Amino acid sequence: MRKRVSSLQFLFAATWTGLSCFAFASGQTPLTVLERALSHPNPAISTASVEGLDRLVEQIADPALVRDLVLQAARDRRAAVRDRAIIPLAVLDTQTFLNSMTEFLSNERNQLTAVLALRRVSAPAAKLEELIPTAERLAASEDQRQANAGASLSITIMRALGSDSEAALHHAQWVMESLLPRRKDLAIIMMAESGNPVFKEKLSELGAHDPRTAAEIASYRCGAGFLEGCKQLITESLGSAGSDRSRYLGQLVSLFERGDVTTFSDRNFVWGSTQDALASPDPRIRALGLLLAEKLKRIDATAYARQMLGDPEMSVRLQAALLLPDTVDRRVRPTIENALLDDELRWAAIEGLAKRKRIEYAPEIAKLLESETRTGNKQEILRALGQLRINDDQVSRLLTKVFLNNHGLEYEAAQAIIATMGQSALPFFQEVLRNERPAMAAKRRQRAFVAGQDDDEYVLEAAKFYGPWFRQIAAAKAILVLQGYKK
Repeated sequence: MRKRVSSLQFLFAATWTGLSCFAFASGQTPLTVLERALSHPNPAISTASVEGLDRLVEQIADPALVRDLVLQAARDRRAAVRDRAIIPLAVLDTQTFLNSMTEFLSNERNQLTAVLALRRVSAPAAKLEELIPTAERLAASEDQRQANAGASLSITIMRALGSDSEAALHHAQWVMESLLPRRKDLAIIMMAESGNPVFKEKLSELGAHDPRTAAEIASYRCGAGFLEGCKQLITESLGSAGSDRSRYLGQLVSLFERGDVTTFSDRNFVWGSTQDALASPDPRIRALGLLLAEKLKRIDATAYARQMLGDPEMSVRLQAALLLPDTVDRRVRPTIENALLDDELRWAAIEGLAKRKRIEYAPEIAKLLESETRTGNKQEILRALGQLRINDDQVSRLLTKVFLNNHGLEYEAAQAIIATMGQSALPFFQEVLRNERPAMAAKRRQRAFVAGQDDDEYVLEAAKFYGPWFRQIAAAKAILVLQGYKK
C-alpha cells in the first residue's frame, strides 16, 4: 500500500523541484548538462552521461572539449561509469591512460575494457614490459574472469612487442613452462592467438598427440584472424555441412572485411571454398557462399545471386536479394520485403540492407519502429537507420517522435537523427536542452524496470523521472557533435 503524502509535504516537494529545475536551466551548456548528470547520485543517470563517449570523441571536431569530462569519469568511484570512460581516455590522453593502467587492471569490472583500450594505442615497449607481471598474475588466477583478462592482456603485449623482444620471450617461456601444466586450455589459447613464432613447435607437439587439440588450436588461430588457421579448418571440413563449417566460413568473411585476404593464392583458396559452399546442402553455408562471392568481387557473383533467388530456403533467397539491385530482377524487392515481415529473418535483412547502404528500404525499416515493442529491437532499427543516412522528411519526423516519446531509446534515436538530418537537427536538440526540466533529487528506486516484476505504473513513473534526464543528455552530446559536424 502506498504511503499517503500530506499537502504540506507535496507543496514543499513541488516548490523544491521547481527551484531545482530553474537552477538547472539557467546558463546551462551541453558540457554542464553532462557534468551534472555525471555527478548525479542515481547510477542510471550518471552512467547515461558517459554512454557512447568513445564514439563522441571520434565524432566531434575538437575532442579536447570533452577531455575534462572524460578525466572526471575515468576517476569516478563507480566501476560502471569508469568502465565507459577508459577507451575515450586512451584516445584523448594516452599517457594518462597508460599511467592509470595498473589501477584499471586492479578492478575486475574494468580489466577487459582496459585491455581493449590498450590495443587501440601505441604504447612504449617499456610500459608493455612493465605490465607483464600483472598479465601473469591475472592469467594464473583461479577466478575465470580475471584469468581471461590476464590472457587477453598477455596476447596484446606479445603481439605489440613482437618476437624480437627479450621480455616477450621470457613471458612466452613462462606460459609454456608454468601456465601450461596448470591451465592447459588457457595457455593454448594464449599461444595460438599471440602469433608469437616461439610457440610454433610447442603447438605442433600438442596437436600431434591429440587431433582434437589440433583442431582447437586451428580454431583459436582462425578466430584471432590468422588465415592459415581458417584454411586448415575449412580444408578439413570440405564438402561437409554443419555449424562448425559455417562458423569457419563466417570467420573467412570477417577476414575479408578486415582486409586480411590479399594474395593471389589466398583469393584462389577462398574461391574454391566459395564454389564448395554454393553447392552445399546446408542453407547457411550456401548463404555464406554468396557472401564470399560478393567479397571476392567476382564478375559471376551476380549470376550466382540470380540463380539463388530460386533457392527453396528463404534465408538463401534473402542473401541473394541483398546482393542485387531491385532493377536486376523483379524477385528482389518482394524477397526483401517479405524478409522484413518475417520474425526470424527481419534482423538479418535489416543488417544486410544497412551494411550495403540500400537507402531505398529505409522507409520500410523506419515503419518497423511503430510496430516493434522491444526496446533492444528498436535500438537495432535505429542503428540501421543511422547507417543508411537517408534524407527523408517522413523518416526524420518519425525519429524525432521516437526520441521524445520512447524512454530508453534517446541515445540511439539522437544518433540516427544526426546521421539522417545533419546540421539541420541542431535547432531541435537546442530546444530540447532549453525546454526539458529534469528533477535534481535522487530517485529512491534506482534500479531499472524488470519485465514481469514491475507494473505499468512503475514504468510510467520511471519514464517521467528518467526521460527528461536522458533526453537532455542525448541532446547535449548531439549538440557537441553538430556544432563541429563531421559528415
